[in-house]
Amino acid sequence: MLALLSQMSVIPVSQLEESNALSTPFVLSNESYLPIYVASLTCRFEDFEWTDGANLKGNKSLHKIGRSLSGQEKMTVPCYESLGIFSQYPLRQGTIMVEVGYRPFIWPFWTRTATRKFTAVTTSTGSVAWLPVI
Repeated sequence: MLALLSQMSVIPVSQLEESNALSTPFVLSNESYLPIYVASLTCRFEDFEWTDGANLKGNKSLHKIGRSLSGQEKMTVPCYESLGIFSQYPLRQGTIMVEVGYRPFIWPFWTRTATRKFTAVTTSTGSVAWLPVI
């Protein structure tokens, strides 16, 4: 029963480098009052295309987190660190699927996965916002 109460949310925050849409970190939030153990973060990059024609299809980045989060605690994590990808041109399109492997701290043998998908949308100012795909 307590394991069912553990909930993890994933939301994007402002990109760190204005010219690099992949520099957007994500906030992982333990939405329950019980501690959880965050084991891993996988970011899948799907159908990325920049205005210069460069593209990235089907690449992924895996990060081992290995950290506990208290109830209601948040942490910020990057998806882009291990990719080494950068284009000086604006992003035309792209989708990121973020998967977080976690488990209730008091029930170490039951792992859950929170999966959230975001698509790139260019704002009126030319920056990229990541909107959830429902």
